[in-house]
Amino acid sequence: MYKKNLLENKSKDDSKKVALVYCRVSSKKQQNEQFGIETQESMCKDRCEKNNVQIAKIIKDGGVSGGSFERDGFDEVLDILGKQTKRFEKRAKQNKKRKASDPLPLETLKDERTGVPFITHFVCVDNSRISRNDDMAETLMMTSKIRQSGSEIVYVLYPTDYNSSAGMLQENILYAFSAFERRNTRCKTKNGMRSRMLEGYRPFGTPPIGYTRVKEGKNSILVVNPIKGPIISEALEMYANGMLASESAVFRFMKDRGLQSNSVNNTRGELYKTIVENLFTENRLFFMAGFIYYPQWDINELIPAKHKPLITMETVEKILKKMKLNPLIGKIYQKNNPDFPLKDFVYCGHCEVKLTGYRAKGRSQKYAYYGCGNKKDTHRFQVKRDLMNEQFDQLLDKVAVNEDVRNLIEETIKEIWKYRNEYEALIKQDRQRALDEVSERMKKIRTTMLTTQNIHLVEELEGEWELVRLEKEKLQNEIEKDSKLSEEELENLLVQAKKIYMGPKTVWELSNTELKSTLVSLLFGEKLLYTKENGFRTAGKTLYDAVLSAVHGTDFLDQSKNKK
Repeated sequence: MYKKNLLENKSKDDSKKVALVYCRVSSKKQQNEQFGIETQESMCKDRCEKNNVQIAKIIKDGGVSGGSFERDGFDEVLDILGKQTKRFEKRAKQNKKRKASDPLPLETLKDERTGVPFITHFVCVDNSRISRNDDMAETLMMTSKIRQSGSEIVYVLYPTDYNSSAGMLQENILYAFSAFERRNTRCKTKNGMRSRMLEGYRPFGTPPIGYTRVKEGKNSILVVNPIKGPIISEALEMYANGMLASESAVFRFMKDRGLQSNSVNNTRGELYKTIVENLFTENRLFFMAGFIYYPQWDINELIPAKHKPLITMETVEKILKKMKLNPLIGKIYQKNNPDFPLKDFVYCGHCEVKLTGYRAKGRSQKYAYYGCGNKKDTHRFQVKRDLMNEQFDQLLDKVAVNEDVRNLIEETIKEIWKYRNEYEALIKQDRQRALDEVSERMKKIRTTMLTTQNIHLVEELEGEWELVRLEKEKLQNEIEKDSKLSEEELENLLVQAKKIYMGPKTVWELSNTELKSTLVSLLFGEKLLYTKENGFRTAGKTLYDAVLSAVHGTDFLDQSKNKK
């Protein structure tokens, strides 16, 4: 399906083809142990070498999530290509003044200061190396910056011509798929953590101040820190009984006792003020009393916890009374307000800032509105919530996808799925090689321990043996996890895709926030814009338009404009 390889087809002159290679791994562990990043580099090099492409530079980001664009390596990519964009645009203006048969070559546009040649291709393993961000608009903005420099994007795993309509379809699905996968993983993780909380455990990473995490079999439990625990207990008891008058007094008391924050980044031994702010919340107070309480995840009853309490429920009641709070009813912030379902998906058509939802007080009641919250925008507006909701329903009614389009989407998703599993298999091979090396090291250590007569050397080798054994255990756990995507998950994704394209309005009305976000990304591509004068305005070319173009082999939008 659409197997045109950009590296093979861009230029007949191989000397003019220059690539900028980008590799990224998400965790520090992958960075330190080289799982993934070496495989990515090898795959990109191999593709370039097979097609006689010169590599100008290999840029890497280690231990940085694809959900964030704050990456040193990717910033360097944008810096190099941003400078090239200026030279590229200048050369394009020069060529406009020349004869069409005698243009100035783009390949001579090297950076005179750094000597970096003109980059014709940006190469990475797959789209998720650039971004796993939920916001497709931000993601597509990044890919647009790369293309504005005159460079073409090449995904090693997906050899498709992304300048064609079919290629545009696949790229949009790639990014929508990555965003869906990220949200799906987050949802699974959250459900798993919630299950642990219902069992009485606290599943979050850094333990609350006053506690320490210790290993117990394959799991870990929280135990009272013998130094910090008594200080926290004493401070809360004193506050409850009026001996400490305020939260600031509690902070000063703990600081004078030499208390330090638990954060791994706290290298200077400080006590952060946020520690006290978090301490005086219902969740944390009930936790200190030996209970799990987390309304944010619908845990609205006190669940007996596995850890030992630092304070009594009587102390908690005194503190809550002093803070003038109802013991079991707290105001929980809702990011996704069901009263304003569009506010997380629609942007102002003038300044492209997300719209907000609010209620304005009238003479006899409050009225619901959507509006632009950007005070610098001279075209700020507000519109009645019900009117915008009605206009969005009408927009969904217009979306109708025929059978050819649905088949094309299914085929694309299956192919993406196959490539992703192949990549995961390569990562698993990396881990297996590392496991074999560790096993060999253990054999050598054991042989030396059995043959040496030096007691001190034996003691050193025993310590080394334990470290290597733990490393081997981690590798075995990673291999057993098997991150390959199952057939059942594929079927689930295809079912959701069918629902979105066959009945988008029904999906919108019945779905959770995650699926709604996927629906908006798939149907409307970039930012879904709105103005009070003209209503909804989608991207210049949506995913739906790209699908039609791919099926019919023409630019559907341009034909429509010509008919008008």
